This record gives sequence, structure tokens and C-alpha cells, in this order.
Amino acid sequence: MLYNKTYKEVASSRKELKELATLYQETFSERLDVSCGSCIKKGIERLNTMAKKETVKKEVKKVTPKKVSNDFKLSVAYIREFGSGNTYTNENLTPKVAIAYLKKNENRKSQFSKLPKNIDELLK
Repeated sequence: MLYNKTYKEVASSRKELKELATLYQETFSERLDVSCGSCIKKGIERLNTMAKKETVKKEVKKVTPKKVSNDFKLSVAYIREFGSGNTYTNENLTPKVAIAYLKKNENRKSQFSKLPKNIDELLK
């Protein structure tokens, strides 16, 4: 696996360069110039960054219970709770989290495609 490998480790092996180019193409739908040292370094960094993001997404899903609320539905991909760094999607958004999020700023209602009929009462 190429993730978390150094430039020297990858650049010294044709097999790993080929694997890097293939993985880069499959991940980003872009060609990686493996004859360019700078391109190799940037490619490795970009793949490692992507791997870290995917790991964080998996950890968020593990930590946050999956509770689907029929009263709240996001129109955006996700919302983030500032301070704690928790990320919520339609799959793990609870009414309690949605109400707390909206209480901080009622203009955030535009980020929801569905809200309960009594939302104004809930926000008081």
C-alpha cells in the first residue's frame, strides 16, 4: 500500500511508481507524471490527505450513533458542529443536534430541505 510512504520509498521502485500512478488516476481521474519528482511528491501528499479525510469520515460514523430523523433533512452534504469538530449527515443527524445547530443561527434553516412544522416552537 502506498499511503504514508515517503518520496524516496516510492521513487526508488518502478512497481511503486506504477502503483502510485494507477491509484492517483483511479482516485482523482487525473494523470500523474511519474517522471517529475515534484509531481510524485505532490501526488503522494494528495493521496495521503485523501486517506486521512476518509479515515476521519469512518471515525465520525463509528462515534456518532446512526439515528435517522424524519423531521429534519439536510439539503447540504453535511453540517459541522464548531468547537467539537463533529460532522453530521442525514444518516446520523438527531433532532437534538439539529435544534441546537439552528438555535445558534436561525438563518441555517436554508441548509435543511425538511423541518418539522413546529420548528419555531422548538427553537424557543
